[in-house]
Amino acid sequence: MRAIVKIYDSVLDFLGLFAGFLMFAIACLIAFDLIRRNMFHQSLSWVMEVTEYLFYMSVMAAVPWALREGAHVKMDAFVRLLSARHAVVVSKFVDLLGVATTIIIAIAGIADAWASYQAGNIVFKSVVFPEWWVLSIAPAVMVLLAIQFWRQFLSCHPPQDNAAALGGE
Repeated sequence: MRAIVKIYDSVLDFLGLFAGFLMFAIACLIAFDLIRRNMFHQSLSWVMEVTEYLFYMSVMAAVPWALREGAHVKMDAFVRLLSARHAVVVSKFVDLLGVATTIIIAIAGIADAWASYQAGNIVFKSVVFPEWWVLSIAPAVMVLLAIQFWRQFLSCHPPQDNAAALGGE
């Protein structure tokens, strides 16, 4: 079991690094296009479209990693008002809600991607590719999120205050 957890954590670490690389690639593409446009009065028509897809992919790659690290946006003002015991109960409930929600979204996403694959839908813009390529990203990420929510639910750790853990207030 430890080997599986280690592999899963390695996948999340890779996705976090991959998201950073994609953001770097976006910055380079935009800078390259700006230089081309301003110096040579030529723009690459596909840059904006590709950066949109890269941004989507980078966000989706980073989400499971951010959830594991506690680096995501949390609305925990209510939980801070609760006793430690009640905070744990609410946190566990939120984890179960996260599992259920991500599984539902994954199932719907798989159905959409499969329907697009069967229909042979193609994205026709500056770049042409099968639509299911983009549609299959979200379900895969939702499965990783469901696993992470389940891990958090099973953990014996109380909900952490990430601002305090990171040296904030």
